[in-house]
Amino acid sequence: MKTDYLEKYSCSADGKITMLRDYVDEMKNCEDILMNFVISDEADSGPVLVEAKRLRDHGDARNEENGEMEMRNVGLSSRRREHRKRRVSSKQTNLELYDAMLSKAIKAHDS
Repeated sequence: MKTDYLEKYSCSADGKITMLRDYVDEMKNCEDILMNFVISDEADSGPVLVEAKRLRDHGDARNEENGEMEMRNVGLSSRRREHRKRRVSSKQTNLELYDAMLSKAIKAHDS
C-alpha cells in the first residue's frame, strides 16, 4: 500500500475524510471500508469488493480446538448482528459522502 494512501487516511484535513474518520473512531469498526474508499478516490477507480465464504483467525488459540463452533464464539463473530449492522451503516455513510464514486465500477474478487 502506498504511504500516500495512509497519509491521506490518517492526516487529511479534507472535511469528508475527517468526518468519516471520526465516524470510524466512534463505531470502533470499518476502518478497512474507509481505507478502500480513500484508495479508490486517489486511484480514480471503483472500490474493491472482496467476498469471502469463511474467514478464520488462525492466530487466535481459541480457534484451534473446537473447530467452527468455537470460531463463531470469538472475536467479531461473537457479536455478529451488531457487527453487520455497523458495517452496513458505515458503507452507507461512506457512499453518501463519496457519491462521486457511485458511477464507477465495483470490482469483485472471490477469496
